[in-house]
Amino acid sequence: MDATETPEITRTPPSARQRTVAPGPGLLHALGLTALLVSEWARRHARSAGESELALDPYLREVARTSADLADAGFYRFVADLFDTLCLGQPRLGLWAAVYVAIVVRLNRRGPHRLQNVLSRLAATYCLLGYLTLLPVLIPLDAGFFLLPGICAAAVWLVTR
Repeated sequence: MDATETPEITRTPPSARQRTVAPGPGLLHALGLTALLVSEWARRHARSAGESELALDPYLREVARTSADLADAGFYRFVADLFDTLCLGQPRLGLWAAVYVAIVVRLNRRGPHRLQNVLSRLAATYCLLGYLTLLPVLIPLDAGFFLLPGICAAAVWLVTR
């Protein structure tokens, strides 16, 4: 080899397992986990408050205002309708299932990698749709809107690394 020639660098393509647990799907899985946790918290919060408290609760008022604002956006309506269609009227159950599948696939190192990759991608897509659909519940959290996905991403990474 001459001084002017540079050696060829050959990259090996990532394996199916590496694509399954890649940061991209992991971030989307974390967004799904965030949406799931916040929606469950908001559901319990609304259920535990009485009717008079619900009318005065600033968080729930902000959720209603944000929901009304986003309902005017065409993109949000499209995503919400798509999510509702995909979840067959059971959005809570669907989000639980997507997060569960994502975690199980990320933990199972010995399973069929191609199938796991497909399941990981489907769960990631569903988690993203769930997160976008639940924006009215997430936006009023102020700093938590940015902090909670980071915490969930760290948890997903720590649990499934």
